[in-house]
Amino acid sequence: MNNGRSRLTTQLENKTKRNLTITIIAIVVIVILLVQFGVPLLTSISYMIAGSKNNEEAIQKTAYIAPPTLDNTFDATNSARVTIAGSSIAKASIELFVNNNKIDSTQVGNTNTFEFENIALKQGKNTLKARVLSENNQTSEFSNEISIVYLHKAPELSIESPSDGQEFSKENKTIEVKGKTESGTKITVNDFWAIVHDTGDYSYTLVLKDGDNQIKVIATDEGGNKTEKLLQVKYNP
Repeated sequence: MNNGRSRLTTQLENKTKRNLTITIIAIVVIVILLVQFGVPLLTSISYMIAGSKNNEEAIQKTAYIAPPTLDNTFDATNSARVTIAGSSIAKASIELFVNNNKIDSTQVGNTNTFEFENIALKQGKNTLKARVLSENNQTSEFSNEISIVYLHKAPELSIESPSDGQEFSKENKTIEVKGKTESGTKITVNDFWAIVHDTGDYSYTLVLKDGDNQIKVIATDEGGNKTEKLLQVKYNP
């Protein structure tokens, strides 16, 4: 009996030793694997996390900024200074360029609109555009470009026919009022529109009344400047 129990005890001790040895070997192998592969893997994962954060920050920094919109309310003016309005995202900072030169900047209001007041224009054609300037000094694409022609001089106007004081009779009851002005100018004869060619030549067919006839010719340019001339002719039936 004692020999049988001693043999059984010995077997259990040997089995326990084998299990312990296997466990120790497994732990050593796991530690080696962790050292070889686990640490680099953890490092790579940490780099990936850090890199994704950096990428998110880079995306935020390079996020698309929508350009503003300028209102094109008029094409020409006879005023040397104008107000320019537009719209953009709320609280954005807007830079205004006139003839490719930065002139002014302003903030967008809560209504998504902005205004630049008292903007000086040069004589002739002026091009205007704007862009958004973000907090990190990034800029949007330029807005739509608008053109404003500033004209401060009254347009030239001549009347070639008829002559002041000229008299007409019988078959000459209908006459042609004609002359020359600047290209792009509108002409009225006694408040009726005349035909104006690209060359500035204009004409209007006028039916005379008996007796004295006053003829008023007005030239109006794009900016609203006007030149007016009066003459008088007489029709004797």
